[in-house]
Amino acid sequence: MHSGDMNTSFFHASVKDNRGKQHIEQMNDINGHLHKDEESKGLIVVAYFNELFKSSNPSSFQDLFEDYPSRVTEGMNTVLAGSVSKNEVRDAIFGIRSSSAPGADWFTGFFFQKYWSIIGPQVTMEI
Repeated sequence: MHSGDMNTSFFHASVKDNRGKQHIEQMNDINGHLHKDEESKGLIVVAYFNELFKSSNPSSFQDLFEDYPSRVTEGMNTVLAGSVSKNEVRDAIFGIRSSSAPGADWFTGFFFQKYWSIIGPQVTMEI
């Protein structure tokens, strides 16, 4: 900071050095062939992640969970799947910090709390 523009070349060299370290020069595909051009490296990466996240699309997950003991009782499930009261919705809204980060709708807790008298019935109905 004291040297001003005298440090500029140092920072540019630092950025250039970091960019060089973050570059993949070559990749091997699943057949062991070496690829150096950007397009083929991109295709290798896409193929890898498509295979990694491919789903067998099972029709039932019962087999996966058969050895897990149930932690939610029938009584708990009844309460969880039951209707939500107006008071529960209101308590949840006013339980949000007013300075909270906006949600997917871009509204903060403050908005819902301040205008609850106007939007409360509609929000409750939607929930």
